[in-house]
Amino acid sequence: KAEPSDIHQLETLFLITRQNTFHWESSDKFKLEDFKQATAGETIFVAEDDGAIVGFISVWEQDPIPFIHHLFVARNHQRKGIGGLLIQSLLSRLPPPYRLKCVAKNKDALAFYRKQGWIEIGEGVGEDGDYLLL
Repeated sequence: KAEPSDIHQLETLFLITRQNTFHWESSDKFKLEDFKQATAGETIFVAEDDGAIVGFISVWEQDPIPFIHHLFVARNHQRKGIGGLLIQSLLSRLPPPYRLKCVAKNKDALAFYRKQGWIEIGEGVGEDGDYLLL
C-alpha cells in the first residue's frame, strides 16, 4: 500500500506516463499536482523495483463494485507483467468483480485489459473523450 512518503514518486510517474501514453493530447495538459486530485479518496497500491516505484493502481472502494481508476506502469517497466500483478494484488484485499474505464484511443491499454480477460460492458464519453467500460 502506498505510503505518504511515496507521493513525489507517484506524482512523477503519473505525469510522465500520461505524457508518454496520451500522445494525442498536448503534454502541457498534464501537471505534477494532478495526482493528488485525481486519486483523492482512493486506495493506492504500488509496485517497486529496488525501492523505486515502477507502477501503481488506485481503486475507488466506496462503490458496491470497486472501481479501478488508475493503473500506470513506468514505460521502461511495461510488458513485464507488473500491471497484471497489480490487478492480482487486489484479490487479497478486495473481492471481485471490479470495473474500470479505458480511453478508447488508448489501444495498448485496451489490448492489455483484453489479454487479462476483461470484457467490455459499456461505453461513454468523458472529459478525456470516448471510453469503454470494462
